[in-house]
Amino acid sequence: MQRTSKLRIVTMMLVMIAAVLLPGCIKDSSKVLVEEVELYAATELSISNPLGNVKVAGAEVNNNDGMVYVRTEKFVDAYSLFGFASPDEYVDKVVATPTINDEGKIEMGVEMAQRSLFERLFVRIVPHVSRVVEAPTLISTDAEVQFGDMELRNLPGDVNAVVSVGKVTADSPIGVVGEQRYDINVGELELRVPEGAGFEYDLSVDMGKAESNDFDLDLQHRFMGVRASGLKGGLDTPGLVAAKVNIGAIAVKAR
Repeated sequence: MQRTSKLRIVTMMLVMIAAVLLPGCIKDSSKVLVEEVELYAATELSISNPLGNVKVAGAEVNNNDGMVYVRTEKFVDAYSLFGFASPDEYVDKVVATPTINDEGKIEMGVEMAQRSLFERLFVRIVPHVSRVVEAPTLISTDAEVQFGDMELRNLPGDVNAVVSVGKVTADSPIGVVGEQRYDINVGELELRVPEGAGFEYDLSVDMGKAESNDFDLDLQHRFMGVRASGLKGGLDTPGLVAAKVNIGAIAVKAR
């Protein structure tokens, strides 16, 4: 009798776990929380975002004091059996506040506060975090997004952008003076530079296409992809654009 009772308990737990994991569990979304902060004496940006869009713009008025303005929007999707979980109770557990260290490096990550074993078993939480950042134009920028789009504007200095699935738009009104590296697994890169800008380039698309209708870049079309490398402009060209897209497209356009 005791063994039968234990078996029933185990069976019920397995059924509940299976129900949570099945597509039929109920999804609900929380309210959107907005946080705005200003940080000073910044020299470097480090952004890591699992799900959501990121926009970073260089503002010349911030160049002298290294001021960085960050607007963060966050909400969560909660998946639970019978929809018993309240998503608003979990959005505060998404830790996404920017921090700055003594060297001026600003880090923007996303973490979930600790949850109980019961919650982890029967409630699946998916955080969504989007950021709008205004920073000095020549700040060093390192940004990574798993799922979402990235928009970079007026950042002519060093940039390292990584996107798993999404689109990167990089708009450089004054050209490229640093090393700008883009790595996209599935998605697109759209690079906008002045028509007279000079830079070294190394572009590759493993499966997809690349185009530079406004510029005479040395595009080498292959069976499934494209490769291009060379120098646009004179030998004193200061900047480098290196981009790799596994599946997708690269477009270089004049602004």
